[in-house]
Amino acid sequence: MRSNIIPAAGTINAGSLQTITVGESVAQRGADIIAGFGFTYTIQPIDIQPPRSALSLGTPLFLKDGSVFIRSNTPITLSSIDDLVSTGDNVGLGIALQTLKVDGGLRSIFSNTNPAIGASFVSTFTLIQDADGFHDLEFFAQDIKENKEEAKLQRIALDNTPPVTALKPSGEFFINGQFPDQVAGNRQFAPLSFVYALPAQDPSVNGVASGVLFTRFRVIPLTAPLGMLVEPSAQAKAGIHFGVFDPLGPFALSEGISRIEFQSTDNVLNQEIIKGVTVYVDATPPASNLVLSGPQLQSGPTVFVSAATEFSLPAQDPIVKDVASGLYGVNYSINAGANQKFNGAFGLSEGIRALKFFAQDNVGNTEATQNRVFHVDATAPATTVSYQGPALLPPYPPDVVGQGADVIASSSTAIVLTAADLAVSGVASGVKELLYRVNGGSFQNYNAAISLAAEGLHTIEYQAKDQVDNMETLKTLKVAVDNTAPLSQLSVGNPKYEAGESSPTFVRSDTPLTVVAQDPISGGVASGVKESLYSVEGSTFVIQSGSFNLAGLPDGLKTISFFSRDRVMNEESVKTQTLTLDNTPPQTTISLSSGFQAFDRTIIGANTQVSLSAVDPVINKVASGVSEILFAIDPAGSQGTSPLQTYAGNFSISNQGEFVISYQAKDKLSNIETLKTFRFFVAPLSDAAVVASATTTFEMSGTPEVKGNILSNGAFKLSGNAKVTGNVTAPEISINGNNASVSGSQILQANAVHPLPIELSSIRSEVQVSNNNQLIPSGFLNPEGILTVSSGATLTLSTGVYLVSGLEVNGQGSLAADGPVNLFVTGSIKIEGGGKLNAQGRSSSFVIFSDSTAANEFTGGAQASLILYAPFGSFKTSGNGSLGGHFFAKEASIYGNSLVIEAGQQPPAQVADADSGNNTDANGNNGDSQADGNGGQNQDNGNGQGNGGGQANAGNGNGGNGNNGNGNAKGKKTADLISNSNFELGEVYAYPNPAVGAVKPTLHIEAGAADSVRILIYGLSGELLQEQSLSGLPQVIDDGQGPQYAYEWGWDGHIPSGTYFYLVEAKKGSEVLRTKGKFYVIR
Repeated sequence: MRSNIIPAAGTINAGSLQTITVGESVAQRGADIIAGFGFTYTIQPIDIQPPRSALSLGTPLFLKDGSVFIRSNTPITLSSIDDLVSTGDNVGLGIALQTLKVDGGLRSIFSNTNPAIGASFVSTFTLIQDADGFHDLEFFAQDIKENKEEAKLQRIALDNTPPVTALKPSGEFFINGQFPDQVAGNRQFAPLSFVYALPAQDPSVNGVASGVLFTRFRVIPLTAPLGMLVEPSAQAKAGIHFGVFDPLGPFALSEGISRIEFQSTDNVLNQEIIKGVTVYVDATPPASNLVLSGPQLQSGPTVFVSAATEFSLPAQDPIVKDVASGLYGVNYSINAGANQKFNGAFGLSEGIRALKFFAQDNVGNTEATQNRVFHVDATAPATTVSYQGPALLPPYPPDVVGQGADVIASSSTAIVLTAADLAVSGVASGVKELLYRVNGGSFQNYNAAISLAAEGLHTIEYQAKDQVDNMETLKTLKVAVDNTAPLSQLSVGNPKYEAGESSPTFVRSDTPLTVVAQDPISGGVASGVKESLYSVEGSTFVIQSGSFNLAGLPDGLKTISFFSRDRVMNEESVKTQTLTLDNTPPQTTISLSSGFQAFDRTIIGANTQVSLSAVDPVINKVASGVSEILFAIDPAGSQGTSPLQTYAGNFSISNQGEFVISYQAKDKLSNIETLKTFRFFVAPLSDAAVVASATTTFEMSGTPEVKGNILSNGAFKLSGNAKVTGNVTAPEISINGNNASVSGSQILQANAVHPLPIELSSIRSEVQVSNNNQLIPSGFLNPEGILTVSSGATLTLSTGVYLVSGLEVNGQGSLAADGPVNLFVTGSIKIEGGGKLNAQGRSSSFVIFSDSTAANEFTGGAQASLILYAPFGSFKTSGNGSLGGHFFAKEASIYGNSLVIEAGQQPPAQVADADSGNNTDANGNNGDSQADGNGGQNQDNGNGQGNGGGQANAGNGNGGNGNNGNGNAKGKKTADLISNSNFELGEVYAYPNPAVGAVKPTLHIEAGAADSVRILIYGLSGELLQEQSLSGLPQVIDDGQGPQYAYEWGWDGHIPSGTYFYLVEAKKGSEVLRTKGKFYVIR
């Protein structure tokens, strides 16, 4: 306790608060403080802390899951103590009062009549007035200085309700056994096997139950003589103690009458009133007996009875230890069948019968099963019919004639009668005799099988009797006899093709074949066809199931053998028939009258005739023949949208752009070829010498000449001495000057040219990814990608695809091709100053595509043979340029003394045209050599002299027989040429390339004199298609450059359109030379 000392007079220096321990003499402590100063003082105690209270519970008390369980009479103590200046110092000035609230309502205020410093205040109370359930006790204390503690809360579970216990047997009691010697009233009977449990439950009242603490019970034996239930005296019962169990396990009772008394207590010692149940335990089963009445015979251990014998099963339940639950019933079973309850006399059916029976009382006590065996015989003999040999039994198929018969047989069928005294589980007296008759004749003893020779219907009657004269009912058997075999023929389904009466029918492997048979009616009987058998090409006969076909067999003539049998095994002789099997569909090829191959694409013109031809392959001398060819034409990207139509003849496609032809053929058996497709472009490239797609004016002036056709979307203007030897198609045509002329037709037509018939973006993308630029020697392709050949240089490009940003040939430079060259140019093209572009080659062997808008110029004596497609750029030729081929550009102009010859026309003197006439080379093969004598062609079969102004082919080739010159060429013998040769690769190429129409591709191989030359031809998929070996001396060929020696081989046979690759391998001794290339075929 702290205090202030307040001076009465004067001052005290250094006066401060001092601490005085409670219990110390205040006067003494004060004297010490003032130390004789003579002051008076007062003490003012300060109490600043509230009291602290706690609640304690007496017994009975039980804690469970955080809850506190008590009874109403459980004492509750509230203790409070006061603190002074700090919690827990226990020296406050004293407790004034305690407040108690129950469930929020004020219950009690406990006042302290004698508060004291440091003294506790204790109050005790109960909840005797409260109901079972949860109650909230709120309490707090207040000291004499009115310091009040915060209220505290205690939840109490109040349980004043005792548990409830019941007797639970392991099964159901039998109630009320009514017997004269037992006490009247309800009784509960149980078997000895029952066990008993005493489940107890503490009832929940308002959500509160403290739970069962334990259960106790005792068993008291009782007796009941002569109808009176006698219980032990109270003194005797007191000597039978309760057993206490927690938890209580099951227990049993002995036979007799027992009383079970029990009681349970919960966890706060609420105790239920003692209960009792009386149980009658019956452990003795009843006893039954068997009584027979009616026919019975004992023969040794066997008892025979009849079906009329009656069986009875009386029984009773004995009283043991004053208890008998009574007879429930007698059960019996026959031959291990289901148990049935005995309700009166019963009989047994025929056979060996095992009778089992037993009695059962009302609590399930069952006597031991009793067993008896009886033999019962009450059946007459029975006769059965069987057949040795063919026999058809009902139900009959609808096609059988003779439906009323019991059996259909043949004359070879033996009919067997078998009689037996039917043994039911081994009981039978035996057969005495069996009688029969046929078709109403006299009865006779049966001693052998019966056979019927004549076709038609027959009746057999029969019956048997046993040793005790049980007579079988007379039975009838109707027999239909069939001795006639079926008749068969082979039915051929569809698809089939009849080539004529003298020719076997054509079929496919899936054509259904069926042996069709019919069984003739004879004597009013036909058993019907049972099965047909067939053999193909001498194979084992198999039974026909439905139809069959010739699947899995190769094409050719096939022999089918067959026969049928009826249902009683009458069998016809084997028959044969020959069929022609054709499973092979036709093969269709597509052929083009003109066109060329570039950048793996086929380009044709509007005048190109497209033809389809199909051949049905002869396989093993068999072919049904082509029925029709189907085709459809769709724009690229819309393939499959047009229906297939029947091909009637050659056709052309006037629209320009990319198209797909889908085609297939089928033969007269509808063998359909797998649908093929042919993708191509229609462009006027092959229909004209020069094509201009723009609407600007196309001018020709000066003295130029175009030998071929001209197409223009713009006006065409011809002036000076300009000449067109061919047709001109344009929306407007003007000819100025007396010497300007058009020798062909002048066709006024707008928009005759598609501005972009061949789409270039995809081609450029492909070429950018894959090209043969690595084959261009260094020095010809500058850093900007421009291919330049000048200053008299010569560059020969190998077969392949190339990508350049520009092309310049000038200064007498020469750019040639060693085989087909496809060149994609993204810039301008300039051939000038005597430059030569493929001047000695075929125009189709040098194809240039360009997507540039730049000019493409051929000036200053340019010489070129090519196909140019530049739909965004211009085409211009002037000066003394000499050009051969086809030229497509957006704009075009021709000036000076230029000469342009369309491929297929007579080429200029300097230019060998790739596609001009068919000339005969030294071997008589169609080639490209030209005799340039401004005249015709003559055969020179020796060392020919060419009198023309050009070149003459020597040897066995064509000699030019011009009228204006003195050209002279002498042939040389092959042996002389070979003697001066070296083993090295020269030119290797395929011609014509592409091979169009029916022309075969020929490989030209210059390798000196080789021991052997091997040629391998591959398709696009890499599949090897052809292999050829050449040996011996090469041929002497003069292609206009002087006699040379070379091997040549032409690929014969049907070659579909496509791209092909060749590999050439020449060997001489240990040396090997190899090269490769590709060529195109357009059919």
